Amino acid sequence: MLVGYEFRRHVPVMGALFVVLVLSRLISSLGGEESSLSAVFGLAMLLCWAMATLYVLYDISVYYLLGRQLLLHISSLSRLRVMLLKGGVLGGYLIVLSFASIWLSWSYVASPRGDSGSLIDGLAWAGGRLLSIVAFLGVALLMLVVAKSLRRKGPMILFFSLSIAALSIALGFVYWQLGHTAGSDFFIGVSNAYEHLPAYVLLVPIYEYGPGALVGQLFWTSTIGNALIVVVAYPILFWLTQRQRANFYRL
Repeated sequence: MLVGYEFRRHVPVMGALFVVLVLSRLISSLGGEESSLSAVFGLAMLLCWAMATLYVLYDISVYYLLGRQLLLHISSLSRLRVMLLKGGVLGGYLIVLSFASIWLSWSYVASPRGDSGSLIDGLAWAGGRLLSIVAFLGVALLMLVVAKSLRRKGPMILFFSLSIAALSIALGFVYWQLGHTAGSDFFIGVSNAYEHLPAYVLLVPIYEYGPGALVGQLFWTSTIGNALIVVVAYPILFWLTQRQRANFYRL
């Protein structure tokens, strides 16, 4: 029941983002690489993923921090199970959007290198993206539980927002320092000219421009880092949630 309820609640927003991605790719395909239309898909990707990320953070925070979405609060499920349910449903939508983005972007892969990438490259890209989603949800849910200990609405929202931003910046700096190729540059966001598969700082892609393989060291550094985040964040989340005592009525 609750899974269906959660799934239906997100259909309008996530469905709209999916439609925008498909339509923008069709529009981009009408022009050549030098056409101004080629930028439409990249801009749509940037906006759609920014909206998807903010939507997920908003939805989980109004449930856990502000006590809204009454049906979930009166459920017989524990708050930990409800959080995991919400994370699973939202994560499923992010996975669908991710695979759609990869599929729609595939013709752009490695275009400056004169090749189109291999199936193994595509599987690596999909695996790295999937792991980044799980890591992102783990960090977001963990920061929710920590923020809830502040009790008051303003400090909770402020701490949650700043912690996600600060962790993203810090992880991006660490991944880049550990994984980039000397002399290379980077770009944050989206690109239509991949020289390397993007590294993922939680959900934020970082593209490296410079020599090296399509699946480069920066990609593997971020993938390993996100795997470590999953291993660390979820056990701490389970432990804190089961011990937290807080007011979950609507604020």
